Amino acid sequence: SKDELVDWTSLNNGYITTNITDVAFDPNSEHDHILASFQENGCWYTSSTHPKTPWKNRYYAVEHTSGGNIAIADQGKTKYVSNRLVDDIFRLDLDENEQVIARTKVTPRSSSFFSFGGKFILDPRNDNAMYLGKSQTLYRNSNLDEIPKNGTANTDINWNFLATIPQNSGGIEHISAISVSYYPIADRLYFGTSRGRLYRIDHANLNPVELIDIFSEKGFPEEGYISDINVDPSNDKRAIVTFSNYGVISLFLTEDAGKNWVNISGNLEENPDGAGNGPSIKSTAFFGGSQGY
Repeated sequence: SKDELVDWTSLNNGYITTNITDVAFDPNSEHDHILASFQENGCWYTSSTHPKTPWKNRYYAVEHTSGGNIAIADQGKTKYVSNRLVDDIFRLDLDENEQVIARTKVTPRSSSFFSFGGKFILDPRNDNAMYLGKSQTLYRNSNLDEIPKNGTANTDINWNFLATIPQNSGGIEHISAISVSYYPIADRLYFGTSRGRLYRIDHANLNPVELIDIFSEKGFPEEGYISDINVDPSNDKRAIVTFSNYGVISLFLTEDAGKNWVNISGNLEENPDGAGNGPSIKSTAFFGGSQGY
């Protein structure tokens, strides 16, 4: 009857169905720190290369929510974690035993909220500086370490407005991908949107900045979702942009800072024009020399 209580027995036994939303490591560290965020299952961390060593999630700010962007800084002693579903970014300072000694909210004070999966990255030359795409607006923090530790409120400290997406009559749009150059020219920033627009900012560490359109008449998918931008760390003019939509060409490469783009999807697509049962590409990476990807 309706009044009878049902006693459910969990048979999950540790089985989790999820997907990875971001992976981070400290490129300046000699340690094997890896941090991964999972949809609906928070952030997990390991410092071991052994495949059977359990990962840890005991101290991260989003362990019971949906993990978003993440980053590692300060030789592994600092972790940045975000929640994809609410307006939160936290800096976690760790001791030598990987225990949290300070948990600080570093989210900028603003009336707008993150879009689902709002993006941030650390400056590859200065891991105390952060670039953040918050809905339609791009921000930069010049020194995260100056935000007082253990703060629980949003902050204005060192956050500066950089740019806003130009208005688009087509509907809702947000910043969906960010990348910044390392060498030979630093602070060249590329960012894309959920409706397929792509911009470049030279000298993004300075204000004011100029938005340079590098998507118009480039052969990109119409209003495609830009899921990732990857700048070659050895060449600021060389970058890959990724579109995650089905039925479109997924990968484009530039070697002249966005003036020209070429399709490099190859046999990832079922058909040369991207039609068919092609994959949903999420991200790319550069490996080895300046000619590899």
